[in-house]
Amino acid sequence: MSRLTSKIQKSLRRQNRVRFIVRGTTERPRLSVFISKKHISAQIIDDTKQQTIVSYSTAGKKTTGTMTERAADVGSEIAKLAKTKKVKKVVLDRGSRIYHGRARKVWISKMDRDNKKPRRQSDGPAEEKQFDERVVHIDRVARVVKGGRRFRFRALVVVGDKKGRVGIGIAKGADVTAAVAKAVDVAKKNFHSLKLYNGTFPHESQAKVGGSNILLKPASAGTGLIAGGVVRTVLEVAGVSNALSKSLGSTNKINTAYATLEALKTMESADKWVTRKDVPAKSVKKPEPKPETKVETKVPAKKPAAAAKTNPDVKKTAEKPAAKAKTSTKTRGNPSTKAQDKGGK
Repeated sequence: MSRLTSKIQKSLRRQNRVRFIVRGTTERPRLSVFISKKHISAQIIDDTKQQTIVSYSTAGKKTTGTMTERAADVGSEIAKLAKTKKVKKVVLDRGSRIYHGRARKVWISKMDRDNKKPRRQSDGPAEEKQFDERVVHIDRVARVVKGGRRFRFRALVVVGDKKGRVGIGIAKGADVTAAVAKAVDVAKKNFHSLKLYNGTFPHESQAKVGGSNILLKPASAGTGLIAGGVVRTVLEVAGVSNALSKSLGSTNKINTAYATLEALKTMESADKWVTRKDVPAKSVKKPEPKPETKVETKVPAKKPAAAAKTNPDVKKTAEKPAAKAKTSTKTRGNPSTKAQDKGGK
């Protein structure tokens, strides 16, 4: 392959890439700029109607100055013609050229001033956005009709406040701007509050949506976000600063985004874990104090020694029951009792 052939192929790839994204509509048509070695031409085109609204070229006209000065003249002339057709905003189709030099001069000469609104002096500094809006993916889709195919754009947007709230939106539009605006509105209507812990996850989680399978793990402070692509975008807008992640399935961006959101939604804070051992303080019952029982030790009373000596009958009377018990056990051996029994018989 020669050097010239490779150069032409590169320019064609750039042109196709730009045309894949840029599309003119009735509200905001496409400004196409073509630059040759001698002349510059510009057209404002409505792709939905496949119609050229206005056009201007330096071919066949007497022009002076350098090519950069001619590009500025083309920009001012095409702007005047656009105002006659009530066209206020356009989108630039730079073709295979870089946004620099002559192509940039056509855009900033007159059309750029018309597109930018003058800032009022009374307006203070620009307000900070409440939500972080990230465009994850833009795709061109086609619908087949009787006359052919109608192309539209589909946008995947992730919106979050970096404080544990995140939403995902998908929408279609005639151009990229309309599709992104619709997707942002859808994402803001579908916010989800997540349960994070010190900038990471309270525990490990895994979710599967379609063919995508996402695994999320907590990480210590200073680890950072070990994630890539769509997963990283979702975690950043959610406010996660330290995490580990792994995609175990399909790389489809829509399914990956929703699988990451499902994994985040299934997480629970530590106080709701089933395996938690400590009981909440409200349900703990303190044991009631038992009444103290006093144990009284009875001391046996001592017999007075003086009374025992002076009164010897006390000792005898105390021993009398024992003596009776002995006699009762020996009644069989008593001869008087035997005689009484014989006499009775």
